[in-house]
Amino acid sequence: MKKKIVEKFKKLNSENFKFSEVIIIILLTTVVGISIGGVITKKNYGIDKTGALSPKLQEFVNNYNYILNNYYGELDENKLLDTALAKILEEIDDPYALYMDENESTNFNIHLTGSYRGIGVEVAQLNTTGELIITQIFDNSPADKSGLKVGDIILKIDNDSVEGLSSTDFSKKIKGLKDNFSLTVSRDGKDFVTNVEIDTVIIKSVDSKILDNKIGYLSISIFADNTYEQVKTALADLEEQQMSSLIVDLRNNTGGYLTSVENILGLFLDSSHVIYQIQDKKTTAKFYSKGKNTVDYNIVILTNSTTASASEIMTAALKEELGAISVGQKTYGKGSAQKLHTMSNGAKYKFTTQKWLTPSGNSIDKEGIAVDYEVVLDEKYYDNPTLKNDNQLQTAISLLNKN
Repeated sequence: MKKKIVEKFKKLNSENFKFSEVIIIILLTTVVGISIGGVITKKNYGIDKTGALSPKLQEFVNNYNYILNNYYGELDENKLLDTALAKILEEIDDPYALYMDENESTNFNIHLTGSYRGIGVEVAQLNTTGELIITQIFDNSPADKSGLKVGDIILKIDNDSVEGLSSTDFSKKIKGLKDNFSLTVSRDGKDFVTNVEIDTVIIKSVDSKILDNKIGYLSISIFADNTYEQVKTALADLEEQQMSSLIVDLRNNTGGYLTSVENILGLFLDSSHVIYQIQDKKTTAKFYSKGKNTVDYNIVILTNSTTASASEIMTAALKEELGAISVGQKTYGKGSAQKLHTMSNGAKYKFTTQKWLTPSGNSIDKEGIAVDYEVVLDEKYYDNPTLKNDNQLQTAISLLNKN
């Protein structure tokens, strides 16, 4: 996913964008393998049996209240708490610990839910001019149906100029509107006005097609809440077209929900197969597929250095339990599991609580999963991203044709 985003922004003169202000959601490379389940034992550190705070924690509370009550200027208590929690997570020596404020958490939820109410665009702000530019339009979304295009410069919402608005401000303004509005954009030096309806937007995380010799191609960009249903539909369609073998493309897939990848693996493996193991400080537990059948066609998996977490779980399960082979480059190597905690204000934070192991009990943490056929993606693909220029995909096709 990261590579796709980087290349997309290259084509739109990426040096002019504020990456922090891309909206509708882009998973940052630090946000990989979100919330891989597990239950942790609750301990009330800093609180004794009577419910009283420990001296250290009481001192922190006393000083926090002192600052709030005595500082000469205005203070935002929410920002103070955000900063405190973010700093705590920085200090626990966990590369996957992360704090997300309310806005980041909302965007995070949108991407992992797989749907949201809006118009279906990603917008970024140009550093040079401050203009808002459309960087992506989701298929079959209200924006897609309205005639908007990637590269359009947004000028007005209804009759109100967007000058001075950040992409975050733009997102908030859209959320506050009724069911439809007009959007004025600049395209090729000419103004273009279109009416846009606000509706439920489904974020597509799966792409599929039949290649030559009935080879099926299945690309999964993230394991969101609705990814399983998309994969199930795609596989049924490929099988209806008499698919002979399958390429599963997990390149740039940084992870997602464990339940999503569990359900997807159930489409490939029956209940006799272990799909992963979870290890905490005391025990190691095996988790089995919930599927009813095991497929009998050959599978090649495409991976790269940003194939991580949940996508590594799928890669390991298909390789170890189904004999699939992999092509591309070694995966990221995220073999840890994070607990995601939601605060009352909507903010979220996560930190490592467990490790996950492959079906055979191997740890891939910081090591990654080696590929059977190492192939570096040809630079020609970045200039012209076609099937022919995708030498990793072509290698997978060649291997399946030989078999």
